Amino acid sequence: MQLTSDERASIVAQAIDRKFGKLLTWERPDLAHTFGANNLDHVESFEKELSETRKIVRTALDQTSDEDLGHFQSTISDNMRIDENHVDGISAKQINRLHRIIPPPISYGFGHPTFAAKFDYWASMPSLTLHETALLSLGADPSCMKDDKFAEMQKSVDRGEFLWAAYTSFLNQREIFRRCFHFTGFGYASEEVASIKRWVDDLDINVHSKFYEGLEARTTPKVIEVGAENAPRPTQTSKVMTDQEIVTLLKLVAAMAVNGYAFVPDAKRNQATADIQSDLDQLGVSLDQKTILKWIRTACDVLPKGLR
Repeated sequence: MQLTSDERASIVAQAIDRKFGKLLTWERPDLAHTFGANNLDHVESFEKELSETRKIVRTALDQTSDEDLGHFQSTISDNMRIDENHVDGISAKQINRLHRIIPPPISYGFGHPTFAAKFDYWASMPSLTLHETALLSLGADPSCMKDDKFAEMQKSVDRGEFLWAAYTSFLNQREIFRRCFHFTGFGYASEEVASIKRWVDDLDINVHSKFYEGLEARTTPKVIEVGAENAPRPTQTSKVMTDQEIVTLLKLVAAMAVNGYAFVPDAKRNQATADIQSDLDQLGVSLDQKTILKWIRTACDVLPKGLR
């Protein structure tokens, strides 16, 4: 039996498609980010093994006689059992093994599209739960995992079972934040974004940059519009303060509060707020101590940690 080159190429293509199935089109997905722990070494090992197996099978099929290729084409059937003694059996055990060890999404870390966080959506929230905070801080969307999933993971760890690196990092991150969240007796209460940002800063918690940007956006004072009616010159146009100008203004407030009124940023109570309120009253400016404390603490947040 003599096959033309086109006939051989067609049969080889059928054999490869039949043998590899979805492995034939497998490729790494594009990741939303690479922040945090992952098992990309596992993915790379799989990728290398698959590539080598493809080459072995291709070489074996190219060396197969016309008679065996013709026999394969005449007997091929979706229900035909793989037999190591004919074309369909080349590297069968290796290929079956590859099908079983295809890297799951979690092996890529939380940057896999299955887990990637919708940061713009969550950045609009005034408060977050412990579950949401732990996942978002790692770049994962809270909707990718049920709230009680951590208990199942922890049991796996306690039993000494294998746990993907991203899941392990989630357990560690959750434990850090758990010690910050308030326990009500019925569970952990949601916390305001400002509190979460303060913990991240004070404890130097490693979080995804987009998550931190969201925290900053929710805690940075809104841009102040300076209208023409308040301008020093009648011809001055309306102006919007830049982020840098706002930060500079906050630094000035912090410096006056700390050095001028002995304000202590980490103290729960400050005599300084009462002194500032008294001075403002003398100037005809009415502000309560809670408001004063809020803005001074906001101002102190922009100071370098060593100066707070």
